[in-house]
Amino acid sequence: MSGEKSAEKTGELVEEKPIVKEGDLILVDYTFRVKENGELIETTIKEVAEKEGIEEGRFEPRLVIPGKGFLLKSVEEQLIGMAPGEEKRFEIPPEKAFGPRDPSKVKVIPLRRLKNVEGPITIGSRITIDGREGIVRSIGSGRVQIDFNPYLAGKTIDCYVKVLKILSTDNEKIKALIHYRIPDVDVKKFKIR
Repeated sequence: MSGEKSAEKTGELVEEKPIVKEGDLILVDYTFRVKENGELIETTIKEVAEKEGIEEGRFEPRLVIPGKGFLLKSVEEQLIGMAPGEEKRFEIPPEKAFGPRDPSKVKVIPLRRLKNVEGPITIGSRITIDGREGIVRSIGSGRVQIDFNPYLAGKTIDCYVKVLKILSTDNEKIKALIHYRIPDVDVKKFKIR
């Protein structure tokens, strides 16, 4: 996307910096953390991952199309209006992230019902029972309390985003979409006519 032209007081045309609009294909870097404890949720930045001791994963700019659900809606809304090179920090409250915690999703289950669960059952472990994933909150008297809320429910999310590029040519867009869908393909080897 090339910048739009505008006339200044002198009457001369100058190139304006492009800004992200809904539906643009953009490359972004981001880091999301739980505000309450600083726990890393996700990052595209290799240095951040290494600092957290995370070695596995793909740490590179991510293709995002604002308005299409590539990230949380509230994050995509923040990207709209940003320019390449611009970075932003903001918080997303639970209602606009993963929702509030629902106390009715915390269940007490007899320990004997968990005999087919793989791995040890300890406080804080994630287990799957009846097709639902939950976190063990307490164990006692032959009963286990399991929280089936989404892991990030009730949490405020600290966000850092940086728009790296607005893809403007069909060639860039096609290669980015291929890489998004098939990350292991080297798109530099593609020639698009």
